[in-house]
Amino acid sequence: MDEIENLQKNYSFSFSTDRKLIPTTSGLYLIHSHDKLLYVREADNLQRRLLGDHRFSNIKRSDFRKSLKRHEKLNSEEEISKYIMKNCSFKFVEIEDKLRRKRLEHFAIAVLDPILNDLVES
Repeated sequence: MDEIENLQKNYSFSFSTDRKLIPTTSGLYLIHSHDKLLYVREADNLQRRLLGDHRFSNIKRSDFRKSLKRHEKLNSEEEISKYIMKNCSFKFVEIEDKLRRKRLEHFAIAVLDPILNDLVES
């Protein structure tokens, strides 16, 4: 579970970060809004998931955006994108092994209790 500790200590990136600075490899990521942990997930491609699907896509492609819309009572995709750009940042750790990523994702959600992960299922 060293990856979880490393993840929490890692540098935070803003959602305006240049795509080239985020790897296209697999990993686990956390999304924060100021000092609140919002969301934890794993991804096959960190760059696509964080800077594509979550930053500017839509609620059909991103459970994070869908949950954020509900939680913050945002009315449009544009409002969601503006909120993310203004208030959110993310951290990640690269983990190639899919089974290990999935296990760490479940562990991190249980231990860190991110606000929006519960809203995904509802």
